[in-house]
Amino acid sequence: AYIQKLDGILNEVASIVGTKSDDVVSGLQRKLEELKSAQDDIKILRAKLAVGRADELATSSADGLVVARLDGTSASELRELAIAVRQKSGVLVVVLGAVTDTGGASLVAAVASSVKVVASELIAQAAKSVGGGGGGKGDIATAGGKNILGLDEALQIATSAARTAIDAHK
Repeated sequence: AYIQKLDGILNEVASIVGTKSDDVVSGLQRKLEELKSAQDDIKILRAKLAVGRADELATSSADGLVVARLDGTSASELRELAIAVRQKSGVLVVVLGAVTDTGGASLVAAVASSVKVVASELIAQAAKSVGGGGGGKGDIATAGGKNILGLDEALQIATSAARTAIDAHK
């Protein structure tokens, strides 16, 4: 009975993988390779999308400051996007926020090397509005929390801190 049960499970797995039961292992390996390839393709497409979004966001720069709320973006994508925007001409400080794909609030600050402020100083107070904390060194900082209702307030606080930093830069 036990062997029949295992044979049934093996046949079911083979059917799901789309192979014969005596070829399940190589079939699974093939499916995992396909999945990895698809995930790599998604990363490439997201990177291209981020470059396009970075150009779009950089055009919204006001006196070197870009602030945006991009709900549905993951924390890591938000960070990469902030770095991409910061590299655009005329951008001094970037502050991005999002209700992430996992349901929390995320903040990122990125500062051009010419601006003499530590990025974490721009979002340290803001992070408290989303019920969290964060950190970073030098030119990039991230923060997060669970209070998504505080995200707009957090962005306002970070924007104010960023304007102060830019005014001191002038």
